Amino acid sequence: SAIKHLFMVVSGYESMIFGEAQIVTQVKEAYFRSGRLQIIDPVLTRLFEKAFETGKKVRTKTKINEGAFSVSYAGIEKCRSIYPDLHKKKIFILGTGKTGELTLMTLIKKRCTHISIANRSFEKARCLGQKLGVEVLEFSRIEEGLTKSDIVFVATAGTKYLLTREMVESVISQRNGTPLVIVDYAVPRNVDPAVKTLDGVILFDLDYLQNVLKENTLKRKKMMKPGLNIIEQSTIEYTDWLNTRKLKPVIARLNDHFSKINEKELKGFKKVYKAEEDELLGQYGRHITE
Repeated sequence: SAIKHLFMVVSGYESMIFGEAQIVTQVKEAYFRSGRLQIIDPVLTRLFEKAFETGKKVRTKTKINEGAFSVSYAGIEKCRSIYPDLHKKKIFILGTGKTGELTLMTLIKKRCTHISIANRSFEKARCLGQKLGVEVLEFSRIEEGLTKSDIVFVATAGTKYLLTREMVESVISQRNGTPLVIVDYAVPRNVDPAVKTLDGVILFDLDYLQNVLKENTLKRKKMMKPGLNIIEQSTIEYTDWLNTRKLKPVIARLNDHFSKINEKELKGFKKVYKAEEDELLGQYGRHITE
């Protein structure tokens, strides 16, 4: 049960978001740390290596890790479906809380370099900007950030619309027909839904992104059974190896016992047979023993 459980964990079957791969990094970190501290034996070493092998096989053969796993990642993926060359686009992030920072980190991993951020607390934005090497704008310069950006992520907390229809309409008139993609992560919404009616604006809100996540989860769960078959087979393979390993001392003792019988019997035969046949008898005895 423990073996199968570990294989399911590494394969993403026990995660809150089915199929997510972040758990693999966490398990590997624990495994490597145990190695550095020399508190892991050959049995556990083989177990964890088999777990990583199983997780990789499950994800490769079933593709359960395809599609966004989080709302922030879903927003980025929708932007990439509109702009395949996402890393070349100018991006503006409003809000540097948990969602805003996670969005920023993911964009940097995707090699996006033209990023600006703004936050009501300028100091917080400035510290994050210095740490990650992105431009920081005063919160009062939101319209400037909108005008020069291709994509805007809104991850602010507020009870009123931060981006109104009038504001975005004014920005669009200065963009020379270049479309603007806006992703609103906020609850309640911080972007006026009426923005969606403007030409040259594509708006994704939280409700839409959550539906995307639900669809992705359903697709991944359809792959559950084939993955479970792989996990079951890996569990059998590791258990067989473990049982064989437990038998090794017994097999070694049997070999030693038969070798002693062989030596004893050879002594008796050598008294009867000719000297030139000694080597043949020895070879045959070793053959029987092995």
